[in-house]
Amino acid sequence: MIIQRILLLCLGLTFVGSITANAQTYLFGDSTATYRDLNGRNIAETKQSTDIFGNKTSTLTDARGMEIRSVKKSRDIFGNKIIEISKNGQTAATIKASKDIFGNEITSTTDARGMEIRSVKKSKDIFGNRIIEISKNGQTAATIKVSRDIFGNETKSTTDASGREMKAVKTSTDIFGNKIFTISENGQTVATIKNSTDIFGNKIKDVTNAYGQQLLTVKTSTDIFGNAVTTVTSGQDSKLTDSILSLLTNIGN
Repeated sequence: MIIQRILLLCLGLTFVGSITANAQTYLFGDSTATYRDLNGRNIAETKQSTDIFGNKTSTLTDARGMEIRSVKKSRDIFGNKIIEISKNGQTAATIKASKDIFGNEITSTTDARGMEIRSVKKSKDIFGNRIIEISKNGQTAATIKVSRDIFGNETKSTTDASGREMKAVKTSTDIFGNKIFTISENGQTVATIKNSTDIFGNKIKDVTNAYGQQLLTVKTSTDIFGNAVTTVTSGQDSKLTDSILSLLTNIGN
């Protein structure tokens, strides 16, 4: 299915009807699919093959047999996973997934010259906090940290290249068992989301701003017929209300 999408994208063909494909599988498990247009002319071919080392290659060629795109999956002598992407017979990018001596996972992408474009490193600090470092062109671009304080509250924070906090979300629970999300930007609280349940079992989400002022309330209840009823109360304009509801979908659960 993926190969078909690449095929249609690369060739830029528009079909009124449908294309036909003829697939063949050979002795060593290699397979070839030939794609033809409505007039029966070959327009492309995809080939899946495995070499003697177990490396798998998927190749897309045009009607003349010229390579359009190729993806090769292999492992180096250290067991690291490598994906080589070629276009028109030339290496375009290489993706490498490896682990360092500390067990940190690193996924890096390099260009045709071997220069690093992007990398993602997943590690843990001495306190057990999860850290994701994102680099571009060899330079740290952002860091995501997931940590817990002594009360078990979890904080997810994102810092920029200079280590300055950009955004953070802290998840905690009050003395009544209500879940609270505190959202910060540049070290300052901008909003708080509180999930609670009233004495009738209705679920309520309250959103307040940095000054504790109510922005929006979402109440989910059940009518006498067992149907779920959601009531949204807001004194804000519709655009801001939609933004807050989107925030609730992504965070306040």
